[in-house]
Amino acid sequence: MEKKKPKCKKGEVELLGLILLIIGAVTICAFLLPSKIWLILLGGIMIFCGYKLFTV
Repeated sequence: MEKKKPKCKKGEVELLGLILLIIGAVTICAFLLPSKIWLILLGGIMIFCGYKLFTV
């Protein structure tokens, strides 16, 4: 039986994991922190993801 080739590259899997981590963090922060703080955190995380996406 042949091994199936993965559909995603290694960098894509890591980025997908990072996006899922962001969604989880935003969900938790939305209930625990004031809105201004978690919006600032979300903005910083999105800038980091954009940087990682285009420097890979």
